[in-house]
Amino acid sequence: MALRLPLSRSSATSIFSSSIHSTRFLRISERSNYCPLRTFAVAKSEKIHLPKKKKRLDEVCLERYQQYSRTFIQSWILQGKVLVDGRVVSKAGTPVSDKSVVEIKAVVPKYVCRAGYKLEAAIEEFGVDVVGKVALDSGLSTGGFTDCLLQHGASYVYGVDVGYGQVMPAVVNVMKSESTLITLVKPQFEARKSQVGGGGVVRDPQVHQEVLDRIIKGVEDFGFHSKGWIESPIKGAEGNTEFLVCFQRIPKAT
Repeated sequence: MALRLPLSRSSATSIFSSSIHSTRFLRISERSNYCPLRTFAVAKSEKIHLPKKKKRLDEVCLERYQQYSRTFIQSWILQGKVLVDGRVVSKAGTPVSDKSVVEIKAVVPKYVCRAGYKLEAAIEEFGVDVVGKVALDSGLSTGGFTDCLLQHGASYVYGVDVGYGQVMPAVVNVMKSESTLITLVKPQFEARKSQVGGGGVVRDPQVHQEVLDRIIKGVEDFGFHSKGWIESPIKGAEGNTEFLVCFQRIPKAT
């Protein structure tokens, strides 16, 4: 019995590389390893395209809108401001196809967080010129103060986080003799436990004033003069009234 087929792997290799016009007749012996199905599979198989896995909605948004932080994106998703193929999706972990159209219908905030608006109010109220100045954001957190300072023209901002009771000594040591200090006062962290109401909110105006007086005196003891204070235009996350106080460092007598 004669077939125009390879007898072994070595024969198969030579046939695939030989001229199309050449003809070989091979005789199958009893010891042949020939397998018609295997030969067919090798000759006819094609690349298998596996379906791509879907990704989380927040991950897709981060890839397509790289100018926004994960915090912003997840917040917008929860607010129902992210649409997938025209439909609102309010869960960050929702699987989304790479072919889906993802839109963000949200107003981009001016600052990275609410603290930026608080500092802006103090800068405008007290006429503080930060253009070209080097600043220190002591208690950096999300960076709202840093963002505000840079947008108002500061040439450089050092941002550090601080521990409880360590702020003023550290700040004074790095400030020049005629520096300006703006501090955000949060009564809920300064008042006595008995003065803080339900939900961690201080509602008594007298407690607000007591806290302000104590903070102002404490800072002035470090060699500063108070230029005044204002109520923050934005309340704290839990609804607390907060304040911003502006100080000028008193030059040391030479």
